[in-house]
Amino acid sequence: MVELKEAADVLSKVRIHKDELPAYFHNVANDELDEDADPDKFSRTIKTLLDAVNEAPGANLKTAEGTLWGAYNAVTYVTDHVLGRSDDSRIVSSWFGAGSGLKRRALELALDIAKAA
Repeated sequence: MVELKEAADVLSKVRIHKDELPAYFHNVANDELDEDADPDKFSRTIKTLLDAVNEAPGANLKTAEGTLWGAYNAVTYVTDHVLGRSDDSRIVSSWFGAGSGLKRRALELALDIAKAA
């Protein structure tokens, strides 16, 4: 919990422009990003993540809005509450499966971006 608090403190102070979000989410999802891609042709997961940045609970808080913390939280929200066929499958995925790996990757990438900033 201490490490997560430290990460939250760092990520909440680093701004990310909305134009940078697709690249971050594509990297998180291990999805190839075509720089000239039409946003309408992004995968459903990427579109869902982009929507969650603005619509997930807490997205409008100062610590989240326009920050890497907000981008990371979009991943955790979508993984924990949107993806999957049922509540049970979401929980299992989020704790032990693909969702767990997705959240871990999202945090690592966000921290890498923060270090470079």
